[in-house]
Amino acid sequence: MPIRLSYCGSTFIHRRGYQGKMSEISQIGAELMNDGSSDADAEMIALTVECLAKSGLKEFKIDVGHAGLIRGIFEEAHFNKDEIAEYKKYVANKNIFAVEEMMESQNISANLKEFLIRLPDLFGGKEVLEYARKCVTRQEAIEALDRLDTVYDILVSYGLEQNITYDLSMLNHYDYYTGIIFKAYTYGTGEALVTGGRYDNLIEQFGKKASAVGLAIVLDQLMNALASQEVDIETDQSGILVLYRSANRKEAIQLANEERTKGHCVLTMRKNAATPMDLYEDYAVRNQISRIIYVEAGKCTQFERENTNWRETK
Repeated sequence: MPIRLSYCGSTFIHRRGYQGKMSEISQIGAELMNDGSSDADAEMIALTVECLAKSGLKEFKIDVGHAGLIRGIFEEAHFNKDEIAEYKKYVANKNIFAVEEMMESQNISANLKEFLIRLPDLFGGKEVLEYARKCVTRQEAIEALDRLDTVYDILVSYGLEQNITYDLSMLNHYDYYTGIIFKAYTYGTGEALVTGGRYDNLIEQFGKKASAVGLAIVLDQLMNALASQEVDIETDQSGILVLYRSANRKEAIQLANEERTKGHCVLTMRKNAATPMDLYEDYAVRNQISRIIYVEAGKCTQFERENTNWRETK
């Protein structure tokens, strides 16, 4: 039976040279294991769309490709490892002139040569699949095109076709991808917000043979996009800060526990006699806290927030 997992945490990427990019990246991810179907592929892409929509983004696109298509093309062209690396570098840089020059020395069919030259520009709707079918003959490439077609039809059932674009030139740096690969883009950031794909052979390296497809939302890129597009992010402003003096610690802790049992998020903090109250109020605003309860000398004083202003309540 399928296994569905999710995670949130930091990942670390080894970068060659100084690229001006962080090596530590915050991610939210989801994995669907033991399901090798096209429905599972579509489910992960649909989940990507739903997550980005829930974040507040209005305009974004999911570019979808297939690792098997690229492998099939390279096999049909009889490229060696060096030629594959060279071609990938040219395509990644959208260097059409270098691709054309490379193709001049290749002993391959005219259709395949034209396809490899045009590959960096092969993105759009189903018309790019129709064109690709005329150019490739390797079975793996044909099956990849069939899979892309099927996944798109399933996404139509989700009502998400307006968010999906084929990108047949999508080349991933990670060779463990075996099938569908996808990336999500929006305005305000040059990097992908989400990356994902199918990796049916990866889990076997850890002791169990199982198909799998997953996605990873890059939180840093998502937050940059939301800020650039000035998307208002709803936050929970219902937290409580319980301030207390040392002599009233026990009473304050009991009060905090009572509020927590009611479902409230509560912070406790011992008040420094030399620190003015307005600094604690500023702290509460920064931490989405709407109520302060000050426990001192056997009494509780409550303050409630309206925007950034505080008023004492009974």
